[in-house]
Amino acid sequence: MQTIKAKSIVSIAGIATTTGERRVFGGATSPELLEKIKDKTEIFQVGTISGISGSIMTECYLRGIPAVSLLGETPGPNPDPRAAVEVIKVLNDIFGLKIETDKLLSQAEQIELELSKLAEQVKTTEAPGIPKKEFPMYG
Repeated sequence: MQTIKAKSIVSIAGIATTTGERRVFGGATSPELLEKIKDKTEIFQVGTISGISGSIMTECYLRGIPAVSLLGETPGPNPDPRAAVEVIKVLNDIFGLKIETDKLLSQAEQIELELSKLAEQVKTTEAPGIPKKEFPMYG
């Protein structure tokens, strides 16, 4: 039994690519919602929406709950404030919101600097010349 009468659900996540761009990919559970986001996102054509976002979209589809998934493009697995800003811009556009992103954008440089320092520390603490062992999933 469904007790929440949501008009629609928005699932937000990141998607790592190697393009270096900051696009927002979108998917939806209905043609009507897809129409609503098609000019504001790159429609997700091929692939899988994984993790909790994928689970949310699957459940919404199975239960007939209108849902949209917005995936902010990021160059890697780390937190990415710039991708978050792009997703917020799309949310603002789709739903007529006015969520400010200036503070997040100004903090992006600091976060990127800290991540860079951390990556450098990891590099210098790794033992050189010792090959890493591969642990295959099967066999």
